[in-house]
Amino acid sequence: AKIGTLKPLIMEDCKSLNADKENVFHSYGKHKHITSRAVQYRMDDLGFPKEMVVPYGFRSTQITLGIDECKAQAEVLELCLAHKPSGNLGDIYNKALRWDERVQFYKDWSDFLIKLKQNHQKSTIKSVK
Repeated sequence: AKIGTLKPLIMEDCKSLNADKENVFHSYGKHKHITSRAVQYRMDDLGFPKEMVVPYGFRSTQITLGIDECKAQAEVLELCLAHKPSGNLGDIYNKALRWDERVQFYKDWSDFLIKLKQNHQKSTIKSVK
């Protein structure tokens, strides 16, 4: 399948997983999506307290290591994180999706994380049901 045709398929899969809610990570709260506080609570449950890591730290880590280790362009990483363009008018008018580069980054990022796990994980991460 071509990259452009994958997006609708992925979104349809997401809809089937979230009972057709608007957001992939739906919440019944006023914002209709989960908050960073909810993510932090879940991370605590999984053994990662806020003294160790915070949800937004993952975004920073992905951009930093995405550039340094995966050799991705910052603009592609920003699109992967769904950041809105900022700055001059050229950024506002830029509607490029850069699907091919994003898909390649996700593959490279996945390979990088698997390599880290294989080389550095010392214990089993506990799972909460």
